[in-house]
Amino acid sequence: MKTFKSLKATLALGMIAAVCAFGLTACSVFSNIHGVAATVNGVDIKEDDVTQLVTTLRAQQQLTSDEQWGLYLAANEQTPSSVRDAYIGVLRDRQLAQEGAKELGITVDSSEVEMQIQSLKANFSTDAAWKKSLSDAGWTEEEYRAYIESQVLSSELQKHFEESAEATDEQLLEAAKLYVPYYYDGKKRTSHILFQVANMEDATAKAEARAKAQEVLDRINAGTLSFEDAVQEYSDDSGTKANNGDVGYDSEDLAPEYRQGYADLEVGQISGLVESQFGFHIIKVTDKYEAPEEITSLDQVPEAFRAGLKEAALYMQTQNAYSEWLQGLRDAAKFTQNGMPAGLPYDLDIAKYQKKYEELAAQYSAAASESAESESTEGSASSESTSSSSAASSGSASSSSSSSESAQQ
Repeated sequence: MKTFKSLKATLALGMIAAVCAFGLTACSVFSNIHGVAATVNGVDIKEDDVTQLVTTLRAQQQLTSDEQWGLYLAANEQTPSSVRDAYIGVLRDRQLAQEGAKELGITVDSSEVEMQIQSLKANFSTDAAWKKSLSDAGWTEEEYRAYIESQVLSSELQKHFEESAEATDEQLLEAAKLYVPYYYDGKKRTSHILFQVANMEDATAKAEARAKAQEVLDRINAGTLSFEDAVQEYSDDSGTKANNGDVGYDSEDLAPEYRQGYADLEVGQISGLVESQFGFHIIKVTDKYEAPEEITSLDQVPEAFRAGLKEAALYMQTQNAYSEWLQGLRDAAKFTQNGMPAGLPYDLDIAKYQKKYEELAAQYSAAASESAESESTEGSASSESTSSSSAASSGSASSSSSSSESAQQ
C-alpha cells in the first residue's frame, strides 16, 4: 500500500533520529589537532570528529561564511557550544550502539557492505572518478566503507527490535489517534470503469477506446445505464470488476491522472473521461472519510486503513524499544566531556549575530506589517471606488429615468 509509505517514512524518522549516530559516522578527514572532546567507556571521541560533523552540517545548509553560520545559529536559538554538545551526544550514542550490538550478537556482514560499495562504484566509469567523487564529498574510500558498515549495523539493529514489536488493539488505537486525522482525513474512495488501451501510442486503438468510453458515459449520464451495470458489462479491469469497480481509498499507487480525475468530485458524482497510461477511465466517488474530532475506538476507522495503522504501531514499538535500550546503555556508561577548546573553525561570537538577527527580524516584521496595511488600504480604496461607481451608475439611471418620464409626458 504505497499511500502508507509516506506514513511509514515519517514514523521511521524517529528511528532514524535514534540511530542517527550511525548515519553521521565519526570518520574524520581532519588530523586530531584539537584533542579529545569526550570519553565514553574508555573510548575517546576526537574533537576533530565533532568538527567534521559540524562542517558537514554547514556544507549541507550552505552556511559557508561566518555571517551565514551565525545567523543560522541565532535563528535556531543555538550556539556553537550547543551544537558541539549535540554532536558529541551523537558520537557517544554511536559508540554505545556499537558496543551494545556486540552484546546482542549483532554483527555486520562484510559481503553486504562490499555489495553496496560495488553497486555505488558501478555508477562511475573509472575507479579514479569514483575516488574523486568520494574526495569531493570529504571521504576516503576507507572512511566511506566505515560509513556503509555503520548503515548496515543500523539496519540490523532495527530488524532486531522489530522482531519483538507487537501491535495490540490499544497500540493500534494510539496509532490511530496520532495518524488518522493527519493521513486519512478527507480521503476519497472510488470505483472505475476502465477502457483499456494496450498501446497508447496506437492512435487508432486509442480513438476507438475513447469513442466507446464516451458512448458508455453518455448513457450513464442520460440515466439509461447504471454505473454498476456498466462496470460489469464494459470494464477491462478484472481485478476490480467483481466489486463494482472498487479501487479503494486514495493512494499514491494510483496514476496521477486518475487521482486528478476525481479530485474535485463529491460522493456520488461521476467524472468525465480520464486518460491515463492504461487507457480511459470513468470514475465514481463512492465514499469520503471524515475523521472524527476525537478517535476513541477503532470502529471509527475504516477497515481499509487498519493494515497501515498496524504497520505504524509496529514502527512506534520498534522506536520505543530502541530508545529504551539506548537510554539504558547511556545510564550504564562511563562518560566524561571536556570543555570546548578555543580555535575551533565553527566557533564565533554569537552575541553580535543574535543582535543582527533580531534587527533583521524586526525589519521583516515591519515590512510585513506595512505590506498588510498597504493591502488593506488598497482594498478599502477599491471598495470606495466601487461604491462611487455604483452611486454614479445609480445617478445615471435616475437621470435616464427622469428623462424618459419627461419624454413620455
